[in-house]
Amino acid sequence: MLEWPWRAVLMTKASANAFHRSVLGLDDPLENLAATIQTAGIAVLVLLGVTGICHRRVPKYVQYPVALLILGIAWRSDWRNIGTGFPLLAFGAVLLLSLTQGQKSAFPVLWAVFGLGLLAKMGINCRIWHYGYVLAMPTATGLVFILLKRLPDLVERYGFNARLLRVILAGLIGLGTLQLWLDSWQIYRAKTFAFESGSDRMFTFPPQQNARGEVIARTVEWLKQNTSPQSTLAAFPQGVMLNYLSRRANPTPYLTWIVTEYNTFGEEPMLGSLKAHPPDYIALVHTDTSEYGPRFFGQPGYGADTARWIVSHYRPVFLAGNEPFRGEQFGIRVLQYNGR
Repeated sequence: MLEWPWRAVLMTKASANAFHRSVLGLDDPLENLAATIQTAGIAVLVLLGVTGICHRRVPKYVQYPVALLILGIAWRSDWRNIGTGFPLLAFGAVLLLSLTQGQKSAFPVLWAVFGLGLLAKMGINCRIWHYGYVLAMPTATGLVFILLKRLPDLVERYGFNARLLRVILAGLIGLGTLQLWLDSWQIYRAKTFAFESGSDRMFTFPPQQNARGEVIARTVEWLKQNTSPQSTLAAFPQGVMLNYLSRRANPTPYLTWIVTEYNTFGEEPMLGSLKAHPPDYIALVHTDTSEYGPRFFGQPGYGADTARWIVSHYRPVFLAGNEPFRGEQFGIRVLQYNGR
């Protein structure tokens, strides 16, 4: 089954919708390619400038002020889009390591090639702030190795101050990391609403800011109190967290029922599995899937036959929040199987 993701991409319509074109950068290839070149170019120019001032012939009264100026500019820069230039930077890393490897361990080269291969899965829209950020991790760590180890060692033989270069580059990396950490901290510190307990305890935004967490908590509580532990549950079009938190099994082979799954497997076999193993309860979870094309589950071309079957075989028994698939407000509707 390891080849299945590639079969889904190459042999089905799974990657043909707007969402996948966007995450691959194919929605506007010229603009995304230009952004990749621009970001990588800026990074290379900064690196050349930093390396240049570290030559031993450059007086210290020039080196230190310029280094502080570069660090100040770096702090004022937006590091969230640094991943845009990773494909070109990773390719350059492979070349640099290959040409300077000598008799040393081949692991850095293999790691750089590995990172470049993972970046290819993001196409020409590489990023560290959204889908695919894990794929960028090998390249990010490989670039740190090059900047703090391989590059200073390489230029030292040509009269450059390797120690000063490492200090400045470490400062740049540290400032960028700190800025990214602060961005994350601003988001996580706002998540003060806690629900569930023990190992399931989690925090999200308070109800007055975002009702999603409170609605999910109410739904899970209702499922625990009003259904038996042996009851089965399926969430449409997505919401497998409800299964986990309520400890209610999903009898179907599908965790989500969004556009990608319908394009990959086809609605007929998916609906067939639902008819063959109807769950005792269904949770309709408000999800705006406009990024895939159709906005709501049940619209033409997006689970319409599935939605009609659900309506004819299930009855509503619980509502938390607003009615799903209407407007902007979040809500979850729980339905019970009536056997008809």
